[in-house]
Amino acid sequence: MSNAASVNNSNKYVNWLEDSITKEYLNYYEYSEFKNILPIAKGAFGNVHRANWKNLDTILVLKSFNNEKSTLKEVINELKLHRRVHFHANIIKCYGITKNETNSIINQMNSYTLVLEYADGGTLNKYLNEHFNELKWKDKFCLALQLASAVSCLHEHDIIHRDLHANNILVHEKNIKLADFGLSRKIAEASSNTSKVLGVIPYVDPKRFNNNKYQLNKKSDIYSVGVIMWQISSGHQPFENMEYGINMTLAIYGGKREEIIDGTPIEYSNLYMKCWKQKPDERPDARYLVSILNSISKVKEKYIELEKNVRHTEIISDNSTISMSGNISTAHWLQLMAENGNKIAQYNLGECYEYGDGIEKDEIKAFEWYEKSAEQDFDIAQCQLGYFYKNGIGTKIDLKKAIYWYNKAAENGNKVAQYNLGRCYEDGDGVEKDEAKAFEWHKKSAEQGDDDAQNSLGCFYENGIGTEKDPDLASYWYNKAAVNGNKFAQYKLGEFHQYEVEDEVKAFEWYKRSAEQDFDIAQCQLGYFYENGISSEKDLEKAIYWYTKAAENGNKVAQYNLGKCLEYGNGTKKNEIKAFEWYKKSAEQGYDCAQYTIGIFYYNGIGTEKDSEMAFCWYLKAAKLGNELAQCKLGKYYQYEMGDEDKAFEWYKKSAEKDCNEAQNELGFFYENGIGIKADFFKAFYWYQKAAENKNNIAQYNLGLFYEYGYGVKKDEAKAFIWYRKSAEQECIDAQNKLGTCYQDGIGTEKDLKMAIYWYKKAAKHKNKIAQYNLGKCYYYGIGIKKNDDKAFELIKESAEKGYSKAQYNLGILYESTIGDLKEAVYWYNKAAENGDKTAQYNLGKYYEYGISIKKDEVNAFEWYKESAKQKHDDAQNKLGYFYENGIGTIKDTAKAIYWYQEAAKGGNRIAQYNLGRCYKDGNGVEKDENKAYEWYKMSANKGYSEAQHQLGFFYKNGIGIGRDLRKAIYWYNEAAENGDKIAQYNLGLFYQYGDGINKDEVKAFEWYKKSAQQDENNAQNNLGFFCENGIGTQKDLRMAFSWYNKAAENGNEIAQFNLGRCYEDGNGVEKDEIKAFEWYKRSAELEYSNAQRKLGLFYENGIIGQVDLMQAAYWYKKALDNDATDNPSKLKSKTKKSKKMFSWFKCF
Repeated sequence: MSNAASVNNSNKYVNWLEDSITKEYLNYYEYSEFKNILPIAKGAFGNVHRANWKNLDTILVLKSFNNEKSTLKEVINELKLHRRVHFHANIIKCYGITKNETNSIINQMNSYTLVLEYADGGTLNKYLNEHFNELKWKDKFCLALQLASAVSCLHEHDIIHRDLHANNILVHEKNIKLADFGLSRKIAEASSNTSKVLGVIPYVDPKRFNNNKYQLNKKSDIYSVGVIMWQISSGHQPFENMEYGINMTLAIYGGKREEIIDGTPIEYSNLYMKCWKQKPDERPDARYLVSILNSISKVKEKYIELEKNVRHTEIISDNSTISMSGNISTAHWLQLMAENGNKIAQYNLGECYEYGDGIEKDEIKAFEWYEKSAEQDFDIAQCQLGYFYKNGIGTKIDLKKAIYWYNKAAENGNKVAQYNLGRCYEDGDGVEKDEAKAFEWHKKSAEQGDDDAQNSLGCFYENGIGTEKDPDLASYWYNKAAVNGNKFAQYKLGEFHQYEVEDEVKAFEWYKRSAEQDFDIAQCQLGYFYENGISSEKDLEKAIYWYTKAAENGNKVAQYNLGKCLEYGNGTKKNEIKAFEWYKKSAEQGYDCAQYTIGIFYYNGIGTEKDSEMAFCWYLKAAKLGNELAQCKLGKYYQYEMGDEDKAFEWYKKSAEKDCNEAQNELGFFYENGIGIKADFFKAFYWYQKAAENKNNIAQYNLGLFYEYGYGVKKDEAKAFIWYRKSAEQECIDAQNKLGTCYQDGIGTEKDLKMAIYWYKKAAKHKNKIAQYNLGKCYYYGIGIKKNDDKAFELIKESAEKGYSKAQYNLGILYESTIGDLKEAVYWYNKAAENGDKTAQYNLGKYYEYGISIKKDEVNAFEWYKESAKQKHDDAQNKLGYFYENGIGTIKDTAKAIYWYQEAAKGGNRIAQYNLGRCYKDGNGVEKDENKAYEWYKMSANKGYSEAQHQLGFFYKNGIGIGRDLRKAIYWYNEAAENGDKIAQYNLGLFYQYGDGINKDEVKAFEWYKKSAQQDENNAQNNLGFFCENGIGTQKDLRMAFSWYNKAAENGNEIAQFNLGRCYEDGNGVEKDEIKAFEWYKRSAELEYSNAQRKLGLFYENGIIGQVDLMQAAYWYKKALDNDATDNPSKLKSKTKKSKKMFSWFKCF
């Protein structure tokens, strides 16, 4: 790249950063505010320092970039990616940016530095080296889960890390912090330097080893996660005893993987082994990892402390020499007794080692002493040994041995073991799932008074698990467990009394007892009761108290409810920032309502900075969990923000199927208009009806439209009116306007102009532009209200100014016809047309075509006709066809002419149908087809179009495209003639004159010729002259004859020109004038009329107006002879003797 190009690019990125800082999209820190700056690391892409901000205790990280290896483009990329995922707790947060000032534009990329969160534990590699021995399995599960969750977040945003390893994963306060994902692509590309890539070989997707062009992808990240999970389980770097080089690369590519560390839970090892499968398609995705790790980390096997304490008490009372004071001397005595084989001492010593009670904690030794005691048939030890085997405490997980020892203890009557064994049979853990056996063991335990077993037994009876459903027994056992203090059963009884018995007072009591035992779900429910005054006085302070207790105990619903209270100030001071925090906690636990709400907060900048990307992220999470409101929001996002109508349709459908009335209405709209799906009025009607019944006022309005116009349902104006009224009463302004129209026009109800005005006014008051227009019309015409032109103008103008095209068009009419301001009129015509009013567009086209109130402009006329035609205005479509056919305002294109004629004709436009008939008749732009021409003429004629009626008459007269039928020909000529068609009137005159297919009637012939002649039809004018000359159908009148011949002749009729020549030659109806006679004969002859040509020959032969000119005479005689032969050769025999003499003479000549 040239230096100039580099400067331009750098300048662009610098401008982007500075613009973001100015608009506060990015936090900017003055570099001088950072103190105690100390280096942490130096790498190929830049340097990392730690620093204090403003001498405070807060430590931040400053990450700079080297010009040689990176550019501002990468800095900006990392910033953008951080913004998309910075909400995740396990991703390093980017707080903003700072820079060292420099005068060089090129070097400004060096000076920009990211301000990041500080991780006190250093890298994961360092943390494991220093703290591995302190980690229990639950800690390891937690680290793995946090890593998987962070990677899942990246993948959900289509971000691929590409460089995951233990040295770029940080640890802060024992929590994973993922870093460096923004520059990972650049790092991957620059890693061709072997010395720098060797250290990460074990973490790299093996698919990359034999193909440098292989694109690292999400499944490559999963491979790396699997390796890191192994490292978390072992505390060692992978293959640390092998030399990192080509041999290791080949071994890994050949399938070599690390060995499973002893004591690793099988679920965990199975999971990371799936991650490092050779084939990427066989590796799970990040969401699967999160799901499985969640389930592993949340495994809670039940062992009752109460039972232990009871048994302890029994043991101590039997052996007064043992004091369970928990001091070292007690452990010493227990050690002595245990070594002497006392099974109770062995159990108690195991317990000391398990909990570190008076002795250093050692789970392996705890296991060993429990085992010794269990082998002596001590049931509590047997139960505890089963628990250790099940959870891999002090030994490897061994479910079979867990079952064995649970079974031994259960058979020995240990109620806790019986309960635990029942759980194993219930879940199929270490034994084949058997709900009947699970029920039996729970029952045995319950009968011994174990409250957890009693609670489970209630659940079994309630749901018919391992036994038949029995609501009474379910209630009995829940009650037993609840009385025995089981908080779960107490909550269950609360539910039972609330929803089944509908005794909210007792429900409240049980919820309260459970809540007081710190059961978060009961605490949340108790908060709800206090908030809504259920079974007690409404007490918002107590509601807040219990919501807070439950929220702090991690209850996601309570966190959401507490957020609501803080958002709206219910029972506490309104605090949107705190509301956001609680919503976020709930959302991060997967509560869809909170995820949806936090999406709203991000979108609108409530309690946090506005962030549409984060809003979308949370909407998506909530939507995937089935939240119908979030699904609807996603539909809107894809429709309006992304322009992806297919995805919008999918989300609206999901939401609609969950009964969200807004989505149901949107789905109806999509089906109505064929958006994202094929148009289907029936389905549109179905969804509008669903939404309307769910009280969506817009859907009620839309349903009214469907009933009014019969879209997807039988037309029913009465039902339309009902739905309009429901919608209007729910303050849908469009419906209020529509209701006004119904009352005005009597649609679905009796006409009631007073009510029409009421609803128009109501809608107009809410600034509904259509209602303003309608009310304006009522004022203009005095409909239902006193006529008031000023008010009418004011309302129509206000509507027009709001963009209502009909109002704009009519405002133009008012300016033109009432005010006489053509400039304003044309302005509003243009506005209406530009706003898509197809009628205005069509009329504006006419104004431009004919120069009405505007300068004639056929190009502009064409453009407006085109816009109107696109909106299916059939007159405009026909006009557009005509313009294309004749090349008016555009290039001549007969194919397009036919297309637009067809479009208009389909819409029933009779002129377009006629034009199509004409095109088929003449083969203009389409293959000539007289049958199709006939069909189109007939369609047009049946609609009363006179020119088509005339053509249909012509087709019947001459048998074109149909059999010859004079009766039908006369019928259609008559129809056309009555409709004022001058050619049909002329043809009808011919029929009456010659009695062709009708009784000869020269009077009627004269009348029709006269009607046609008066419309300037020159053939009719000539025939009318002939009738007047010869007294046919009227009195003989040579002057009138001359007058009609003259009109026809001036209009170019060659026969009339000949007849006018005769009149001048013979002095019929005019003074004789052979010169004028010669002139008219000449004009007629030049139009190839043979009689005139013979007359002209005669004038030249005899020198009637000058010297004899036999050459000219011969020329015109030959022309006449040729024209006679062309017209009808058989007529040559009927020539007069004089003509024959002329022909003979011509031959001699």
